[in-house]
Amino acid sequence: MGEVGRRVADGARASGVEVIEVRRGQSLSAALSTGDEAVVLAMREDDFEPGFREAIALRPEGVVVLQNGFIDEVLEGHEVTRGVLWFTAKGDFFANARETLLAGPHANALARWLEAVSVPVRVESPDAVAREGREKAAWSCLVGPGAFAHERTFAELVASDERTARRIVAEACEVAQRALDRETRSDRAWSMVTDTVGPLGWMRGGPKGLAWRSGKVVRWAEDVLSDGYAAVENAEVVRRVLSRAPG
Repeated sequence: MGEVGRRVADGARASGVEVIEVRRGQSLSAALSTGDEAVVLAMREDDFEPGFREAIALRPEGVVVLQNGFIDEVLEGHEVTRGVLWFTAKGDFFANARETLLAGPHANALARWLEAVSVPVRVESPDAVAREGREKAAWSCLVGPGAFAHERTFAELVASDERTARRIVAEACEVAQRALDRETRSDRAWSMVTDTVGPLGWMRGGPKGLAWRSGKVVRWAEDVLSDGYAAVENAEVVRRVLSRAPG
């Protein structure tokens, strides 16, 4: 499993919960047995939607979602448990950049599992966690594809071109708020940048998840907003990422 899945599984086991691991390509339905298990999805955004559709069909009220990105439209109409995670693990490296937020039917159980592996958590309302997720997705536009596109670390990009960094985040928030008609504030998203650039400034981002981050911002600006608004900085991120893609 990936780092997130492994740590959640470790915390669940430490809390006395039986864990059945399901990896890419394995059958989720074959792994379920008693009818009351939670299904915890800890995967990249690019793999998320098919896995979510399968899980929600099998456990309509038992799905736990731990993905980044602008995923509001996929979750619409479903009562899920959601975590907006702020811990990062890479091999021996582990850091809590901010407090992780949780909401939903399994939030208290998930809080116990994460606390068992030294992750500070707070259970909030579904609306508060969804808003945190959108604002973190705007943060991710900078830290993920943004840093990769500009060939800088997260910290280097903020230090060398703060205007561009701020605009990537602000555009993402503005477009998300208008496209979804849900509060998404750039000041809070930028505070995520200032909170995390110290412990996570070494991150160089990458092309994965582009469609759920800057790519989603550009698509919304082109297809949903009708007043000619152009997500200039995020469109440049998408252009640069695609120009660096193999082939």
